Amino acid sequence: MKIETFRRSLNSIAVAVLVAVVGSWAQDLVGRAAPPSVIFEMLALNKDLPTLKKPKYRSPTDMVTSFDETKIYICEQTAKRISVFDIASGSVEPVRIRLPNEVTGCAVTKDGSKLFATIGSEWWPTGYVCVVDLGTRRVTKRIGVGHYPRSPVLSPDNTTLYIANMFGNTVSVIDVGTGAVKETIPVVREPYSMDITPDGKTLVVGNSLPDDRSTDTMFVSCKVSIIDVSSPSYTQDTIRLTRGSHSVYGLTVEPSGRYAFVTHLIGKFNLVASTVEKGWLHTNNLAMIDLQEKKFVNDVSLDLAIVGMGNPWGIKCTKDGEYMIIAHAGANELSVIQLQKMIDTVLARTAAGQDLQKEFTSLLDCRKRLSVSTKGPRALAIAGTSVFTAGYFDDAAAGMEEFEISMSRSRPLGTHVIGEAQPWNGERNGENNFFDASLCFQKWQSCHSCHPFTRPDALNWILGGGAVVAPKNAKSMLYSWWTPPTTWTGRRGHAQQSIVAGIELEQFRIPTRDLAAPLDTFYMNLKPMMSPYLVKGRLSEAAKRGKAIYCNSEKVDCSKCHPLPLTSDLIFWNTGVPDPYDANTQWKTPHLQEAWRSGPYGHLGSYWGLREILELKGHSNASTNLDPNGTEMEDLVEYVLSL
Repeated sequence: MKIETFRRSLNSIAVAVLVAVVGSWAQDLVGRAAPPSVIFEMLALNKDLPTLKKPKYRSPTDMVTSFDETKIYICEQTAKRISVFDIASGSVEPVRIRLPNEVTGCAVTKDGSKLFATIGSEWWPTGYVCVVDLGTRRVTKRIGVGHYPRSPVLSPDNTTLYIANMFGNTVSVIDVGTGAVKETIPVVREPYSMDITPDGKTLVVGNSLPDDRSTDTMFVSCKVSIIDVSSPSYTQDTIRLTRGSHSVYGLTVEPSGRYAFVTHLIGKFNLVASTVEKGWLHTNNLAMIDLQEKKFVNDVSLDLAIVGMGNPWGIKCTKDGEYMIIAHAGANELSVIQLQKMIDTVLARTAAGQDLQKEFTSLLDCRKRLSVSTKGPRALAIAGTSVFTAGYFDDAAAGMEEFEISMSRSRPLGTHVIGEAQPWNGERNGENNFFDASLCFQKWQSCHSCHPFTRPDALNWILGGGAVVAPKNAKSMLYSWWTPPTTWTGRRGHAQQSIVAGIELEQFRIPTRDLAAPLDTFYMNLKPMMSPYLVKGRLSEAAKRGKAIYCNSEKVDCSKCHPLPLTSDLIFWNTGVPDPYDANTQWKTPHLQEAWRSGPYGHLGSYWGLREILELKGHSNASTNLDPNGTEMEDLVEYVLSL
């Protein structure tokens, strides 16, 4: 009897949930077409309902202070919500803002009436901006934008909203009054962070990855887009950062509007990976750009000689321009910098002809380091004389730390509980290990440093530990567990061996089971993101034609080496790609999942466009067998880019 009562209660709950989601007609569906458990399974699959295997982690990814500095809006990405922290009471308000997908950033109007939240996820990357009424805490409108949007920026007069579409490689321009997308501006590659000058005329966009061939070793680097948004044509300039730069995740314009500052990494890809000491492989840097002259000024190392400041991320300035604060997500530290003193130092040393990218003394007189207990601080919020930060992986404590912005005090003013504590499962533990530079010797880098978000950094690396030491293009970790052996040469039998070797040879730590096993679990659960080339999640008509060509072995040889569904035969082939550094000619077939985001192509990254490598005759017979006067090649490329 009790079991039957429980079953009826479960059915009632399921009906209520389904009706709320899809409508009253769903009441006839439950019980007849599907058991109640299906509803909960769907919600769990969509990460709306926590399960034992998939707890609902918070993952604070952005923090925004209200204009009157009374509240902080905390974007809890994987919890799909925004928590509102009341600064006066030191607590989170009970009503949280619930969103239909993962929240990647937010912006608040000056009058405090509206909030704009960007949403998108690996499951549902098609992007929207949710307009939230802060009086009712409800979403009143959704505005369609690009693929995986983030970094919303309001113009100073609050009439225009700018959105970075990370995997659409565009910026959306939205009229706040009407909610209409006025313009879509192409930028460089994977725009991640943005800011606008105080006069509202210049939008500065940080493109997080290089768009060069990896073999272009004199130039390969990230670029910053400077867009004149006061011009009807949105005139754009691009500023190239230091050679080897990548992972641009933080950007701010200082209050005078003269300079922009960009946090990023510099990979020393032309050196053999024999050590990490003294920035041998990576330095963690702050680029300074003159917006008036539209030129790169210099690159300041944030590291010290024997301590790396791994994975700099969020960056903000105080309103009075006295201080700049940087969150070091991998090193679990904050940098508090006297802004004008740093600017004067950089300008003086630049005038003297000094390159500061590996000068570890530039900030000694104007920087205070703060150790944080929250794990993986990516976001910052400034209110008055305090800076607040919350850890992306601070699941056990669910806290936000508050520090005084000064050059004297090092200990936090307090820690505020802002969420529900959650224990780590193996996958989350592995994700933390992947991003945690404090696990590396002297905190110089993390796994994420060479494989941003587990994907390639678009650079070649000379890894040690083998008989042949030669450059190889960084690989995506996606499907590495499912497509052994790993590495271009198949030197390691499976992903677990590569993880152990990476900890030992790139992190320079003993690969203990506690460190390696969770990474193995994390890699095992990686899933591809839906391609921006899909149309409402489905192949376009051109991609459908391309799939027919791809699968026709009598027409082209694509499916011979890249058979579905894994798109790799796991065999070694000579693809006719010349290599001046390595006598080996046999390379393991890479899979094609997410080919749209993994360029440049080839084991040397020497081919930028997918069509370029398809037309290489030693690699494929497509250029010979497809109609040169038709659209067959374009259709084939469209299909592969849709995977």
